[in-house]
Amino acid sequence: MDDFVKRWTPEELTRLLRLQGNLSRGNIIAIEITKVFETPPSNLAKITVTYSPDVPVDSPKFILLKIPKAHKLLRGKREIDFYTKIAPLLTNIPLVPCVTTFYEQKTGISYLFLKDVSATHTTKERDKISLLQFQLILDALACLHAKLWDYPNLEDLVGESPLEYFKKENINNENNYKALVEQLKEQIIIDERKIFEKFLTNASKLILKRVENGRNMTLCHPENHHENFLLPYQNNNGYAYIIDWHQYRYWWGAKDIVSLVNRCLVPEKMHLVPNLLQFYYRKLVEYGVKNYSWDDCQNDYRLGIIDYLTIILQLQEAYNKYPVRFMEIYQGIIQEFNKWECASILF
Repeated sequence: MDDFVKRWTPEELTRLLRLQGNLSRGNIIAIEITKVFETPPSNLAKITVTYSPDVPVDSPKFILLKIPKAHKLLRGKREIDFYTKIAPLLTNIPLVPCVTTFYEQKTGISYLFLKDVSATHTTKERDKISLLQFQLILDALACLHAKLWDYPNLEDLVGESPLEYFKKENINNENNYKALVEQLKEQIIIDERKIFEKFLTNASKLILKRVENGRNMTLCHPENHHENFLLPYQNNNGYAYIIDWHQYRYWWGAKDIVSLVNRCLVPEKMHLVPNLLQFYYRKLVEYGVKNYSWDDCQNDYRLGIIDYLTIILQLQEAYNKYPVRFMEIYQGIIQEFNKWECASILF
């Protein structure tokens, strides 16, 4: 973060905030980096800001800075696009407040300044997420989906059509399946091979039919693992924040719930899925979604399970590094496939 200190002096950060209308008066007089850490795609720093006495009283004193690593610059730019183009539309949606953003055309480096909410919210391990906290996450996703449900300009905002997304995601399915069989060998039984073989031949038509229908589509957040939700320390007092906005998509909302239960629910809680899906549906209706029945939601969930098999094929490279976790994800989606009788759709 030494480069940050040189790049963002109090004067430069004041100028950026003023330029973007995020500081109406006063100045930043000091910046202190209190903690530096990283995730696989990003470098992060917690910053304490000292202002002159005349700044607005709600100016954030504690800020989290997120900078993509060199091999993830495109992800960083996409997240900046989200906060500058889409987030302003998401009023009353549980997003960590954005303080300001900056994108350097010359270097491709993006700087995302968010309010540091670590005093009230934190991530939790999958096995530590309570039912109430899981409902807070579902509430946040339902609120997000309802806000941009069938939004007329969503394709332009997202930057790609559902068809473009589908083609990009499924281009390597056959090769990935061959690699999966080679890796799992006898662990992938005959019935499971039949599922993937039918997926390769039949799924495209089903998914494209759903997409081309054009109705009941929304902004989705596919990366729904437990580290992408900040939960309040007090379970019954607050809401969950959705974070990490580099893979948002224009898709159908129930697919997000497939991803969520597969990556956030521990196996012994998977029996709760029907009730959790009902909770999500009730929240959609509560937030204003109309002409979308409970049967529609269940059908979208089933098709989302089928669509999610693409993710399993993409994750096959992780098997050698994380075999236990991969098999848990793999077995979880196969169990959902069978429990929700997805073969009746796919076969």
